[in-house]
Amino acid sequence: MEERQNVLMNFELLKLKFHLEALDTLYFPHYLGSTLRGGLGHALKKETCVNPHRECVNCTLTGDCPYSYCFETPADKSSHTKNTYLPHPYVLEPPILKRNELEKGEKFSFNLLLIGRGIRYLPYFVLAIDSLGRKGLGRDRGRFKLLRVTSTDGVEVFAGNLCMPFQEPRPIRFSDILLESAGVKSDWLRIDFITWARIKPRSRPTDRLDFAMFMQHLLGRISLLSHYHCSEDFLWEGCFPSFDGVKTVSSELSWYDWERYSTRKKRPMKLGGVLGNITFAGNFAPFLPYIILGKYIHIGKQTSFGLGKYRITMKEGTDVESPCENNRHRKEHRGGPLILDT
Repeated sequence: MEERQNVLMNFELLKLKFHLEALDTLYFPHYLGSTLRGGLGHALKKETCVNPHRECVNCTLTGDCPYSYCFETPADKSSHTKNTYLPHPYVLEPPILKRNELEKGEKFSFNLLLIGRGIRYLPYFVLAIDSLGRKGLGRDRGRFKLLRVTSTDGVEVFAGNLCMPFQEPRPIRFSDILLESAGVKSDWLRIDFITWARIKPRSRPTDRLDFAMFMQHLLGRISLLSHYHCSEDFLWEGCFPSFDGVKTVSSELSWYDWERYSTRKKRPMKLGGVLGNITFAGNFAPFLPYIILGKYIHIGKQTSFGLGKYRITMKEGTDVESPCENNRHRKEHRGGPLILDT
């Protein structure tokens, strides 16, 4: 097991919070993920593209372009996937809004996760969000101001002045996650999907999950991200104990339908997925580091919109280290449900 875990020693990620303030009344849809991703992509391309009238696939600068690498991550002939595009090296976590309108002066925020080589493009994302705020977002193109950007370890990366040098926060590495999961002993685990997960076995969406299906999709995503964005192969198939040792105790999952309009494909698209929770029982020790990693990178399709985010709860009385982003030091947890959340 130790040899396999060391394969992910190059896997790193950076989770950031963008703090914003409304300059106009903002009108947003119920779920902001698609709108935010679309606006961010347009702003990033406008700020960085030197050939705006050429398709990325035909551009000689594709390999060095922040927009192409992050938003249209193309699969080459040697790719280990049949998809036209690879998993993106970022994940957006939009705010979960209680209402669709924000008044002038109200503050709000969203999270951005950068993975592997995607971390080097952080300044471009900051530039794009600043540009998007001046242009406006949502219905009526309401403007907002970028106040600051903070990392999960408390570093203020950016504070309102693009001319100031950026602070360099420390990425979260897989070794941190191994440390976080060390000593955790529990035979009970619940997954709560905070945003709906588009898990598609054999390209058919389903709300009938078991532990094997969950882990196969999660490990497959980790493998692709590691290979293409962290320059490290993670060949997990055949290396784990059988998933059959973990059973489903209860499942309260339901299908949630969501439709968005794709400006690139010029048509509406249905992007439903599962919401709710599922509880497993068994020996999680070999799998827990990867399940914790999945909290950050999400699971399923359209994770760049923020889909597939989940929370982990384990049985009462579990001894555990606190999550990486909140505390780097070891603690013991006793007397209540352990919730591992990002």
